Amino acid sequence: MLDFERMENIYADPSIFHRTSQQSQRPGHAPERARSVYELYHEQGITNLVSFRGDLSDVSFINWLLQCWTDLDNREPSVKIVCPPRLYRGKPVPGLYQFGCPNLLWELMNTRRVQSTAQQLLHRNQSEAIVDKDNHARDAMKYHVMSHPQASQKSYGRRVEERLKGKLRREE
Repeated sequence: MLDFERMENIYADPSIFHRTSQQSQRPGHAPERARSVYELYHEQGITNLVSFRGDLSDVSFINWLLQCWTDLDNREPSVKIVCPPRLYRGKPVPGLYQFGCPNLLWELMNTRRVQSTAQQLLHRNQSEAIVDKDNHARDAMKYHVMSHPQASQKSYGRRVEERLKGKLRREE
């Protein structure tokens, strides 16, 4: 990514900071201690990873995202996903993209809730859990947007005033 080194903080899954990654042991050498994924990245010079400390719930994130896209007749969405049509294929597309998020778009469009069996529904409440599969880009988005407060919505009067000013400038 072009600006990777310029990013001050990159929010990451908190699990990568735990020492759970056992390295392969070399014959004839003393066993090495387990290291975290973060330590492995740090050894390679990636030092701007920060543990995400917000709400890890996928349900909260999806509900927050849907809220960003409500009432679009009266306001701009507070979150926009950029994906040029030529990049989106309707399936995951391996690779690194400088100017678009085809895999994020695919993951969001394929997000689904966990299905409960009839027997499970008799004995407990219907699950609101999100299926934990094909969600790497969605998790990255969750860590980023849930780490920043949502922008306050402009009042109706202010939105009308800005639109009128824009029309007056175009007419001049």
